[in-house]
Amino acid sequence: MLHASALFSQGECPPVLCFSMGSLGFLLPFPIESFVDVLRGTLAGPVSILYRMRLACTPLDDSGNVLARCNRTLAPRGWQVMNEVALNRGAHSHLAVLDAYLNGERLTTGIADGLLLSTPTGSTAYNLSSGGPIAHPEADVLLLTPVAPRSLSFRPVVLPGSARVRLQIGARARAPALLSLDGRDVGELNVGESVDVRRSPWPIPCIERGGGPGTGWVKDINSLLLFNTGFVNSREVRDR
Repeated sequence: MLHASALFSQGECPPVLCFSMGSLGFLLPFPIESFVDVLRGTLAGPVSILYRMRLACTPLDDSGNVLARCNRTLAPRGWQVMNEVALNRGAHSHLAVLDAYLNGERLTTGIADGLLLSTPTGSTAYNLSSGGPIAHPEADVLLLTPVAPRSLSFRPVVLPGSARVRLQIGARARAPALLSLDGRDVGELNVGESVDVRRSPWPIPCIERGGGPGTGWVKDINSLLLFNTGFVNSREVRDR
């Protein structure tokens, strides 16, 4: 699904039908063994569509202009990202110093391995591994999550989906920060450079399983992520 999003990273994406081939498959609702029946049912219709939020991301120089080295590959509304935008220290030994702005107002300065800005879909990816909250895919929110922060009081923040967020390399930074979009390294940003992030006008339309008990997001977080499951009962939940 991330590959499909990357193929249409500069505009609208057609409906996507995803099959799981043996890994966790949290975003892949159909097993590969059933692809013939699923394709026939999809073509015959009707189908259930879930529009998953994407983020439009634009790297900026210290004057607020689009970075010149990105002009050849950047769409007018920025790259489209499905899971998360990540700024991290990369191979550098120093912690990243990152200023976060919300709708033009300075929110905080994070000194950490990195900062993530995630969609609800991405809430169960890097965000979850970094201690961020799980968000329902239909929730209109953005998740700002630190990665290994120096301060114990730096906690994840839930922001409105309409927010405009800018993550900037702070003046006290001792090294560049690596910009990654959905796990793909785009390049390093230097002191004063930033990435502007807002909700994309082009979500990903995903074909979902039909309604009814035992299908969809609730089933997935319980059976795949073992949501709120104790060690003793984990085998029982998997069997169900």
